[in-house]
Amino acid sequence: MPPEAEIVSAIGRALTLQQRGQLGGARALLEGVLERAPDHPDALHFLGLVLHQQGEQGPAVERLERAVAVAPQNLDAWNNLGGVVAEADPARAEACFRRVLEAAPAAIATRANLALTLEKLGRLAEARGQVSEILRLTPDDPEALANLARLSRATGDHAASVAAGERLYALRPSEKLKAAVSRSYFLWFDAVDRDPEVAKKVAAAWRAFDPSDPVAEHMLAALRGGQAPARASDRYVARHFDEFAPTFDQTLRALGYRGPEHAAVALKRALPEAKGDLDIVDLGCGTGLLGPLVRPFARRLVGVDLAAKMLERAAEQGTYDELVQREVTAFLLGHPQSFDVALCLDTLVYIGDLEPVVRALASSLRPGGCFVFTIELLADAPPGATYSLHVAGRYAHAEPYVRATLAAHGLVVEHAEPIVVRIEYGEPVLGLVTTARLASA
Repeated sequence: MPPEAEIVSAIGRALTLQQRGQLGGARALLEGVLERAPDHPDALHFLGLVLHQQGEQGPAVERLERAVAVAPQNLDAWNNLGGVVAEADPARAEACFRRVLEAAPAAIATRANLALTLEKLGRLAEARGQVSEILRLTPDDPEALANLARLSRATGDHAASVAAGERLYALRPSEKLKAAVSRSYFLWFDAVDRDPEVAKKVAAAWRAFDPSDPVAEHMLAALRGGQAPARASDRYVARHFDEFAPTFDQTLRALGYRGPEHAAVALKRALPEAKGDLDIVDLGCGTGLLGPLVRPFARRLVGVDLAAKMLERAAEQGTYDELVQREVTAFLLGHPQSFDVALCLDTLVYIGDLEPVVRALASSLRPGGCFVFTIELLADAPPGATYSLHVAGRYAHAEPYVRATLAAHGLVVEHAEPIVVRIEYGEPVLGLVTTARLASA
């Protein structure tokens, strides 16, 4: 057997080559050591790592197993064996990591590896416990704080997710991290919004953390009551629906939403024959649920929405001739007498004062043009009532106010039918699907 000093020197040179990415040279040196000292634990350990880097998983595991067999006290080898088998055999990786932690409870890197493995095994609460222990040992560990925020969110503890995110933001402020914390606040608010008092506290804390967040601003206004703003801000609508876009269609199905079907029935009633010769605008088109139902009526079908991610989903259908990212009132003012039909589903619920949008709508319709829309009804509205912003962040309107606003701009209601707009908290939300027509010249 060569002197130990020669072995140590060869292993040292191999590690230098490995760090430089020269894996072939490192492998040759380590294999040379093992030819002369087949059970040298460090050579076995480091050769296992090199083989893993070269994609030879089976031989890598074999060398690491031999390394811990001849030197069971080598905690680094146990940790690395766990890391190498984690993808294929997370249960075995867990056993390796726990072996390390039994001997060295303060081994932060191994505890982090164990947390990731437990998460892979679907044991999120246990993973979160391991991350919490890391933070007990190193309270300002940025990676652990990020993992705690993520795991807390995944286990439904949104308060803990926000707390961890805010601690991390205090250490490493960035716009990306601020957005992530606001997202955690959004999920927390969504989880408690059935309780107005709790929701109000969450929204106030959210607003204090990020005074510029439009969703926090809008929801706090809804919860405080009093004089509601005339409409939701463009920033709120765009942000809210960009967040909502990935799950929008599934969520609406779960809420029993049938707005597109109601609108299609109303349009067929107003225009019994679909001749495909109309210019139609879908205001607040979202992901384009209405498009396929009204396409047979359209020569040209335009979708308008503030949320870019909603429009991306609508574009995937290929139903619309044009999709425009713009606020609907501004869009209509820029298109005088351009449309035979305007459709507006579940969009006026984000506008309280209807006068500006109805005035713009009337200017955008051609004489005799149709306006089909839905609203949520303001229940038990007293005489003279107009609209109210309720705790879900949407506006409800009094029917007399809606009719009067339409009439003031030459739109005559032809049909108004009560509908259940959605099911919310197990209760039906009542609304109207209405067809109005602009007077002919």
